[in-house]
Amino acid sequence: MQNKKRFFHTLLLCTAVFLTCQAGVAATKTSVVVYKPSLTSLATAKPQAGDCWTNSIAASSRADAWRCMIDNTIYDPCFSTAKPDIVVCDADPANNKPGILVKSKTPLVKPKSVEKPALASAWMLKLADGSVCTPFTGTMPIIPEKDNVKAVQYGCSDSKQCDSKLGCENLTGLLADSIKPGATWMAKKIYYSSGKAIKILKIQDVKIIKVWQ
Repeated sequence: MQNKKRFFHTLLLCTAVFLTCQAGVAATKTSVVVYKPSLTSLATAKPQAGDCWTNSIAASSRADAWRCMIDNTIYDPCFSTAKPDIVVCDADPANNKPGILVKSKTPLVKPKSVEKPALASAWMLKLADGSVCTPFTGTMPIIPEKDNVKAVQYGCSDSKQCDSKLGCENLTGLLADSIKPGATWMAKKIYYSSGKAIKILKIQDVKIIKVWQ
């Protein structure tokens, strides 16, 4: 009788461990979304006049993504809608913000040919630590290393504000070419400061929980 009790106790313990592990695996599996702008939440919004003069840099694997300017502000990416002259800019799906409607003053350029999106492409990423990262569309910070030179391809939302005199003491981002797709996407997150020179504070592997392509 005692042996049977031990057997069932062991069986229940193993089952609990197995289910816990399975839950952990499910929780870390990366969700990959091909973003489509919704006009439902923008139904009453008045389009702003802008100029969408070229394809997107941030979402370079999308044939329907653009780089637009409103007054002196550049938005990238902006996405085509069912209306040929209307795009959605400044969308933030990570925080459920639909963005703004923009009517291009000039016809959209002919979309570039995109045969198949790159597997690791992403214009927005949410990390397991809660931060959201988006690609730089201008000059990328360069991190000097002994045997190589790496660029910081994405800036993350947990970067601290910069001081005009002291520079930037606590910046975060994702290193170029460090995003590794899989059941759970991974990347290398860098913590660095930028004053007179860039100083690496820490580099660590991080899990990506959601990807917007």
